[in-house]
Amino acid sequence: MAFMLAGSPVSQLDEKKLVSCVSDVTAAICGIKFMPGSLVEGDAWIAACLPIKGGVPITIALLSDESCSRALAAGMLQMEPHDLDRLLIEDTLREILNMVAGQVKTALNLDQALGLPTIVAPAELNNRLANGSRRIGLASGPLSLMLALAPGP
Repeated sequence: MAFMLAGSPVSQLDEKKLVSCVSDVTAAICGIKFMPGSLVEGDAWIAACLPIKGGVPITIALLSDESCSRALAAGMLQMEPHDLDRLLIEDTLREILNMVAGQVKTALNLDQALGLPTIVAPAELNNRLANGSRRIGLASGPLSLMLALAPGP
């Protein structure tokens, strides 16, 4: 289920394009291709958030469960999932989000600077994105990832 951002340019991008923005990045750097899937249920294990400030401010976030976070980091860093610590996993998710945000920015033809991606508590992010957000579920086999977009920084 996707929530539309009335009057926001993010609503111009269909779900297929948004999934492609994520999957193109993860396939290239982690070897994991995502397809549309269910939203991450309950509280995600980790969440990364990035603002795009400027004339059309947007917040973009990735939320992931532990197994997906570990798989993405393992693929990107060429390490075994059990050898990864939380900091390496967080760094990976921030880097992936930075690249995904660049893809979204390009797709929207925005001439605005990307902010810095940060790790936030999933509950805090859910509160920040509660009003007017759009959430897209992605899956790769048993792996679950969610892309969230909202108006404002």
